[in-house]
Amino acid sequence: MLENCKVIDLTNPLGPDTPVFPGDPPPTFPSLASYNVHGYHLRQIKVTEHTGTHIDAPRHFFATGQGIDQVPLHELIGRVQVLDLSSFDKITRRVLEKHINGNPPMLAVYTGYRWNHEDPCIDVREFTVDAAWFLVEKGTRVLLLDAPSPDCHPYEVHRILLGNNVYIVENVAGLEKIIDGEPYIIVAPLKLVNGTGSPARVFALQCDNGT
Repeated sequence: MLENCKVIDLTNPLGPDTPVFPGDPPPTFPSLASYNVHGYHLRQIKVTEHTGTHIDAPRHFFATGQGIDQVPLHELIGRVQVLDLSSFDKITRRVLEKHINGNPPMLAVYTGYRWNHEDPCIDVREFTVDAAWFLVEKGTRVLLLDAPSPDCHPYEVHRILLGNNVYIVENVAGLEKIIDGEPYIIVAPLKLVNGTGSPARVFALQCDNGT
């Protein structure tokens, strides 16, 4: 079934050098067993739920919101509409109205973001509040971004989207590779009990038959 499909990995590597928001602990991978002593190698993973390419669950901002283990998997798989909005300083309702076709349940936005280690929010092309409400009205269920966030403090856009069970997938890599198509995308988070989010493997399928 997938013989004629190309798999495009849209996930940033998760390792000691993965950028994090200031104040968040960096990823570490302490060794718990070694080949020489135990005959096998085992590492512990120490990361926040929002490190690297990851998905935000409603519980990130709402105490009674869905945890990542409650997010329906079928909503994280589907055809995605990809927009190149890298020429805009802000993502407004008018910008989205002009570029979105139909009512895509999954929307990916390429902004051309490059990580700023001093302050990751400096170069974020923020979504406006009216843009967030527009996505809710359009029935969008998943918003994927190449940036670490659709907005910064006080995170009104996060609250609007997550408050309406619109899942946010951040730090997605390689969106520029799929701008000209509408491939299927799979977002695969860990099933963390009551998780506010999770690192995720994100990949696209581009098939020769056009599906």
